[in-house]
Amino acid sequence: MRHHIMLLFLSTVHWNKDNTPSIAKYRGIDGTEPEPVDTHTTNESAVRWLLTRLGEQGETAPQFFVYASESVQKEAATGRPSDLAYFKERIAPLVDDINALVTVENFYEEKNVDAALNQIVAMAEKIREYCDGIRKNDPNAEIVLHADFTGGLRHANLMMLILTRLLQYQELEIGHILYSNYSRDRTVNWVDDVTDVYRLFDLIAGTAEFARFGSADILTRYYEDMAEKTGADNYSDELRQLIQAMKGFADQTKLCHYGDMKNAIEGLNSGLSEFEKHIASVDKKAGEDRSKAETNDALMGVMKDEIKRMYSPLFEKTGNREIDDIKMIRWCVERGYLQQALTFYTERIPELLCCCDIGADGAEENAFVVPTARGAAELKKQFDSNGPVSKEYYLFTTMKNEAFEAEIAPQRSVAKAEFIKVLKKDFFSKMQKPYSKTPEKDRPLPAKEFITAFFDRPECRWSALTDKENTVSILEKICTLWEQPQALKEGKDPFARELISVCYEITKDSADYKNSRDEWDKEYNALQFGMKKFTYLMKCLGNVNANNARQVGVLLDFIGDFTYRYSAQIYGLFEGNFIKTRIPEDELCRIVDTYGKLKAERNNSNHAHDRRSKTTEDSLEKMLLNGINEIERVRKEYKTCAYIETEAKTEEEEPRKKVFVNYTNHPSEKWSREQITAAREYGEIIDEAFPDISPEASEKDIAAMAEKACKKLLKLSPSAVLCQGEFSYVYQIVKRLTRKGIPVLAACSERVVAETTDEKGVTHRASEFKFVQFRRYENI
Repeated sequence: MRHHIMLLFLSTVHWNKDNTPSIAKYRGIDGTEPEPVDTHTTNESAVRWLLTRLGEQGETAPQFFVYASESVQKEAATGRPSDLAYFKERIAPLVDDINALVTVENFYEEKNVDAALNQIVAMAEKIREYCDGIRKNDPNAEIVLHADFTGGLRHANLMMLILTRLLQYQELEIGHILYSNYSRDRTVNWVDDVTDVYRLFDLIAGTAEFARFGSADILTRYYEDMAEKTGADNYSDELRQLIQAMKGFADQTKLCHYGDMKNAIEGLNSGLSEFEKHIASVDKKAGEDRSKAETNDALMGVMKDEIKRMYSPLFEKTGNREIDDIKMIRWCVERGYLQQALTFYTERIPELLCCCDIGADGAEENAFVVPTARGAAELKKQFDSNGPVSKEYYLFTTMKNEAFEAEIAPQRSVAKAEFIKVLKKDFFSKMQKPYSKTPEKDRPLPAKEFITAFFDRPECRWSALTDKENTVSILEKICTLWEQPQALKEGKDPFARELISVCYEITKDSADYKNSRDEWDKEYNALQFGMKKFTYLMKCLGNVNANNARQVGVLLDFIGDFTYRYSAQIYGLFEGNFIKTRIPEDELCRIVDTYGKLKAERNNSNHAHDRRSKTTEDSLEKMLLNGINEIERVRKEYKTCAYIETEAKTEEEEPRKKVFVNYTNHPSEKWSREQITAAREYGEIIDEAFPDISPEASEKDIAAMAEKACKKLLKLSPSAVLCQGEFSYVYQIVKRLTRKGIPVLAACSERVVAETTDEKGVTHRASEFKFVQFRRYENI
């Protein structure tokens, strides 16, 4: 059953001097057209108009919700009824029990806008209560809201508009929006149905929703309602096709079917282009010369430029690609479609960077990672062409160099236990005395340096934390508590409370601890001073048994879980000469590690894993943007670079002897005996000439030179490399070699100056550099 509500702002009645109401004639308001009808109150015409239409449709009269000011509700001194009572008197003959149908909300004319907002809320509550009563008896009831925008003073119309929009979002259907078109200069007036004008808010909201968020729900409903109520011929075929294209794009954004998404983007681009051509001809016509369809088209034409601006990145092509995947992912991120961005990133990045179709027209030229001849043969053996993924995806994520995996497996098995050991020995145990009484040399490293130092170890190269920033933050908070332990005594710090719970969870698993949590809390709370409490907690953390999986799990769930670098797989392929790449391997590994983190996030959400995650919307958005920014950078920077590849290793290859590489412009034959002896501690000395560096070389040139040189140096399997020379080049060499676990050294000498005076009294100074030691560069 349909129920109707009419919202109106009751105006005062205009009374003549003889105490009779001023009369206005309206036509078409009670079915007696062409004879006009006398009305005595401002709102009466719109109410009669609505009652007539509902009666013709066999519908019941509406419930009237009326804003009425004090002057409208107050009886006149002359004894005539109040304007509210007179309004009821005029409408009473047309309905049953007018008093039961009218609900009044006071309107205070003298109060400010804030009071008006409260009056909006008050009326909305009354209407909601009325609707709840209907739906309690009939959950499927249709409730239709009508409104008369004629009456009221000052901001009354704005209040009515806000209230109508508010009620629309409470599942009330909008019926008729009315306005009594009165003029003193006319003998007969009429009521305008301005519903179409009101519904322009939906058009604007729908267009904004699509432009900013890629959803076409509101816009589709707007045009569906228009077709149902006024006919499908009220807008052009070009606009109809554009709306269909927008809906198709919105649907594919939700579904993430890449092939269909490509078609949807092309369809949207085509729809916008055709509508743009059409609207150009409409714009040439004056407003009065346009048909209703052309007017509706013109309204959308006003907003098409914003849609085009927001979507133009999707229409740009890169090379021979139909759409630019990076721009599509960025578009999803910027509009909050993070799940879609994750899906497209995970599925498209392998094909964006890799190409296995060697020899295809332009394919290899546009790729950054391709299989070598050896890799192509291995891929042919491993890849299942009937599987669900492409060769590129398989190469980028799945194919492995089994020899390399076997080589790093022992490192992976001990890295987590070593991390726990180092945390206990070099972090927790160093904070069991007051901060102020602990010499600086005995304090743990700052959290960021501590974590970096651990993972810079060659044996930890392929291990990682799932969220390094979070782990650093946790350790920094622990250090802050060490410096300010009074926070533990006060018990108000949320982090401190979490730390206490973690320590109990660790302690309760000890073989000699049998107490309950209440008993543990009692024992902890008995400690009177903040530092004693802190020391107690550090001892708990320091007692974690690396062989106790539950204790380790509790600690790592708090500190940050331990994982393995996703890039080990792609690096193994490079080391084994299965792939070649334009991108320096350290940068490729960084891209692949980010890819691995985002793929894990996608899997956690898509597969509804029952795991705690500290990833927030902001951090995920940042990770996605950093990932695509990095890819865009390397695509631009290394597009024209030659491919880099390693030589394939064979099982027959003999182990190489230890060597010390002198990568300077000072030949070892001119070294002192002390320096030669120190170098031979690392192995046989091999001289590699340091290159001349042009002062005009760019940063990109320096990086490319360093990348090529490191390939050559690594083939020597050095135990250490002495590297000194042009600063920016040395930096690039040190960065690359240390990331491979190769020690890079600088020679440290003492300058000894001897002074002599000749027979003429002239002083001569002679400098001699005496070798002292080799000093190792820190990992970069």
